Amino acid sequence: MECSFGQWEGLTENEIIRRFPLEWDARSSDRWNYPVPGGESYADVHNRVFAWYSGKSFEGAVIVVGHGLTLRVFRGIYLNLSPEEVFELNEPQDGFIELRCGQSTFVQH
Repeated sequence: MECSFGQWEGLTENEIIRRFPLEWDARSSDRWNYPVPGGESYADVHNRVFAWYSGKSFEGAVIVVGHGLTLRVFRGIYLNLSPEEVFELNEPQDGFIELRCGQSTFVQH
């Protein structure tokens, strides 16, 4: 399940800045912990994905499909990254990410 953007769902970045300037500034100051109005923070997504991931037993080939932010957080969990390192991960739209033996590899489609 992708991150919930609450009241920001369906809005462009410019619309969000115009309608929610204080919240935008707060989110920009602490992207990891600040939840959008009526939505989730990166920390919320991390906790949700971590709970799912830690309850699974992955054997053999496994395919996990998701959207950019959630998969970025998932890769951070898999690679044991800090929040700052998670933000440095790309969100490619033209391929997939292979996670194997503690490594992350982009495979272009």
